Amino acid sequence: MLSQSDVDLLLAAPTASARAAVADKLAAELDSPRLTDAERAAVHDLIGLLARDVEVTVRQALSHGLRHSKRLPHDLALRLASDVDAVALPLLVESAALTDADLIAIIRAGTPGKQEAIGGRRGVSEQVSQVLIEEAAESAVGVLVRNETALISERSLREAARYVRREEAESERASRARVSTAP
Repeated sequence: MLSQSDVDLLLAAPTASARAAVADKLAAELDSPRLTDAERAAVHDLIGLLARDVEVTVRQALSHGLRHSKRLPHDLALRLASDVDAVALPLLVESAALTDADLIAIIRAGTPGKQEAIGGRRGVSEQVSQVLIEEAAESAVGVLVRNETALISERSLREAARYVRREEAESERASRARVSTAP
């Protein structure tokens, strides 16, 4: 719980580490049933400010703390999930606040790391699986096909099988090349 001493520390020394500690505490408070509506609104406002902090470590602490939140506002989840990988990955793997449409947009615009995080989510939908298989980096497709909770249509599974065969053939060629160049 955020205390007066936390606020005093933040006011006296507003360092990135102090802001990250406050971000972590605020994230933990968001789902608290003890908060009044006014207190929850204040926590939302503070979290919104911290989500725009210039320091990655602050946004990363916030994202990590919010990844399981049941009350995470959608716009804030999307902002953090669209941030740099260090900030985005915890939410991409675990946040229920992100919709399939959000995930698909992130797959299309995101890095292989973000795509892999989405491929590893629990219960990836068929629609998200299809977009991953058709548009994501090969490493993300590999994560998806190993995800036992992902829902993958038969059509997408055939496409993924072609990917796996290509990957196995490339691995075999690389292995043969290493053997032929060995002394």
